[in-house]
Amino acid sequence: MLGIVINPAFLPAWIILSVICGIIGSNRRTGFWGSFLLALIVSPVLVFIALRIFKPVTTK
Repeated sequence: MLGIVINPAFLPAWIILSVICGIIGSNRRTGFWGSFLLALIVSPVLVFIALRIFKPVTTK
């Protein structure tokens, strides 16, 4: 496990995936920054799955 964290490509990939989650979450209740920060802290994969489950916010 420690070998993955030490890999130089791990951190940039984590950040890029978090930005993608932020973009997908921009039309959700959390917005871009909420989705982005949650993906940075928790996991981009888990946040992506959660974003796919919850529907976008519709404006009336």
